[in-house]
Amino acid sequence: MIRKIDVGALRCLGDDYGIKIVGFRNVLFVAPHCAEDHEGAVNDLIARICAVTGSSAVINTQIPRRLIDLNNFEEINQVKRGATADFLNDLQLQGMQLLRYYGRVTIVFVHFSPRKYYRMKSLYERNASGKLVKVRAGDLRDFDVDIGCGLTESGNELISAKVVNPKRGNGIITCDPTFAESVKMNFERYDLNVRVGREWAALRSCNMVQAMKKRFYSENIFQLEIVEDVGVSDAVFEAMVGMCLKG
Repeated sequence: MIRKIDVGALRCLGDDYGIKIVGFRNVLFVAPHCAEDHEGAVNDLIARICAVTGSSAVINTQIPRRLIDLNNFEEINQVKRGATADFLNDLQLQGMQLLRYYGRVTIVFVHFSPRKYYRMKSLYERNASGKLVKVRAGDLRDFDVDIGCGLTESGNELISAKVVNPKRGNGIITCDPTFAESVKMNFERYDLNVRVGREWAALRSCNMVQAMKKRFYSENIFQLEIVEDVGVSDAVFEAMVGMCLKG
């Protein structure tokens, strides 16, 4: 069930969602969550990457997630005005401009996650059984970076997360498996523990990765869930810069 958005509360925030960076490379970063709590350093990371690589970005600095989740297309669709509409319009316009100029575009949604689980949670095993395992409050995430694109790992293969377990969502694969593997290997060069679809497969139909895949059907679109304690590291910065330079 999608929560009902308090449009009145959003109106009080004004008409500005944050920052748009217009670059010259065929990579567009999206930071949908206002820099709060564990996501406090996401915006800084993306801005630094764009400054070095010439990538583009749409960065939310003004709209708290408690009011509206800008990573959820159905929540955005309830509002369709003001800063929320501008965020979506700028995202789509920049993506389309890059697509027209380069013939292809890579769109990357970036999130930070806490290292520690704060409540009990069920996770999907990374194998063909789709078995659920439980982690408890206080357990630590067993990865540094999780790539969400509708795929998950099964042995040495990347397969549809929906095939492994249909309950993960009704979306489609949003990134070419070969490209996803290359992104994974690029992070691993910096001794980061990387998974594909370990915790977030980005398969819910309301996820913005899915919404943008429908808008730019043939493009590589994915999300990076980066654990906050490595998100501020030189390793993550260098890995993401390398990813951009490869296109």
